[in-house]
Order: sequence, then C-alpha cells, then structure tokens
Amino acid sequence: MAQFTAVENTPITVNLVTQANYTGWSVDGSFGTHSSCQSGAITLTQYSLKAGHTYQVAWVVVSISSGYVQLQVPGATGVSQTGTAIVVDTVTPTSNGNLTFYSNGNCTITGFSVQDITNAIGTTIAYSAINKKWSSFRTFYPDWGWSLYENTITAYNGQLYFHENGTNSTNNFYGTSYQSIIAAVFNKNSEIVNSFDVLSYQANMLLTSTQGGIVSSTGQQTTLIDTDFIKACYTDGVTTVTVYQNDNVYSASLLNDENEDVINGANLRGNYIIVSMQTVDGSTILKLYSMSMKHSRKFIGNR
Repeated sequence: MAQFTAVENTPITVNLVTQANYTGWSVDGSFGTHSSCQSGAITLTQYSLKAGHTYQVAWVVVSISSGYVQLQVPGATGVSQTGTAIVVDTVTPTSNGNLTFYSNGNCTITGFSVQDITNAIGTTIAYSAINKKWSSFRTFYPDWGWSLYENTITAYNGQLYFHENGTNSTNNFYGTSYQSIIAAVFNKNSEIVNSFDVLSYQANMLLTSTQGGIVSSTGQQTTLIDTDFIKACYTDGVTTVTVYQNDNVYSASLLNDENEDVINGANLRGNYIIVSMQTVDGSTILKLYSMSMKHSRKFIGNR
C-alpha cells in the first residue's frame, strides 16, 4: 500500500498514474491494470458519490488470471469478480467519496459508467411485432435486452437471462415474483356526473385493486381487497372453503372515499373512474374476459 505524510489543514496532491504503482495498479488511458505483486486499491476521483444515494456502476473485467477485483464505495462493496465479465453493481455509499477498485490479483478493467438511480423508477416498454406498436409496460428492469428470432434475452447484474415464452410460469424476473396490473377507464355518459357503485369482472382468477387504485375524476379513491369479493364461506370445523365468484364472475361494491371514511364518507362519483386491478397469484396466466362498472346518475345542485 502507498503511504503519504500529511500536514494538518494542508491538502495532498497525488498523481494517480504515478502513485497507483505503489498499490500494484497502473493506468493507461481508460484501462486500469493490477499486478498481484501488490494488493491495493485505485480511486477514480472523477466519479464523486453522495452519501445515501444509490448508484448503478457498469464496468468491464477485460482479463483476470488470479485473485479477484471488486468495486468499493464508502460503506459498501460490489460483487467480487474472479473472471472476465461485464459487471453492473448497485451500491449505496454511507458517506461522500469516490469509486474505488480493489484487487489482489492480475487483472485489467475498463469501461466505467456511473448512473445515480436514487429517484429512478425503471420501466420496460414492450413492443408488439403483431400489433406493430409499443403495447405494454413491464415493471422488471433489465440492464440490456435484445431479441433473437422469437426469443428474448436480457442482461441483469452481469448475468444473461433467457425469457421462456409459452411456459406456465409467469411474472418471475431475475428471481423476483411480480403481479400483473391492469388499468381500465370507465367513462360512459361522461357528460354527466355518475355515482360508481359495483365493479364486476369475468376472469379465471381473483383480482384485487392496487392500494388506492380506484380513483374518480374528482380525486376520490378507494381500495378493494380479497375479502370484498367473498360470496360465501363453508366450514366443517376443520376445513374452510371461501367462494369469491359465481360462474367465474367476481363482483364487489365500492367502498367510500378513503380520503374521508370508507364506511361513512361520500361515495365515489365523477365523470369517469379509473380502476387498477392486480393479480393475487402472478405465477398463473391471467385470462380476463370482461370488466364492467355499475353506476347511476348523480344529481348535484338540482332541487
């Protein structure tokens, strides 16, 4: 390790290209090369980090013949790399600082890219070759993606994934299970104010609304959970069977505005209403045949 003598309140100027040799590192343009004769770290001072922010750091291990190389930030580290790889690390430093790479082996790294994703919400937009348009939005968020004939291949955290089209297992991406979400707009007779009463849909499974996912044009909102759809419960003292549907038709009365009181507050009304529904078991393929909203005309300001 390189050592420097410091004088209080006096800044130290370090030539990275020269002093990196003390840690086993050498720099040639955009390539950093480490020799296993020394174990040490190299700091990229042009990449400053803020405490509490989350960063996505992409870099490439061009070659490595022994030991490992690892991204380090204040209070956090990336995954140790022992082979050639395209690496994407996600790290959150606990204090301000810079990107650092530590190695105890023979390696060459390059291709550094840093993105602050603290407030970023990733969305993947899917293109339909059949409909010839961008048709759906996905909550999984790969680093890279491409198609090969009818197959989809993506890269995430340095690993390649093959998306299995036509299998019975759905909504599991990179080891994380998701739910399908469908948003519907009901705006029949939108020229008048309606009171929205009952939601019905025909499907092969139970759907519930997202939290606060039923929103009227006036800003009122409410939520439907699984128990709101119960039609009957049967029990023999040991086993309980809950029935949510009749002939695959699920229905539930809308609760009142959550902003007031779901029981005693005002019922939802407006010129239109948006309903966001999600699956309960996202691993099963959803088949939604129809969805409707029972409503009645609301007379406001009339005697």
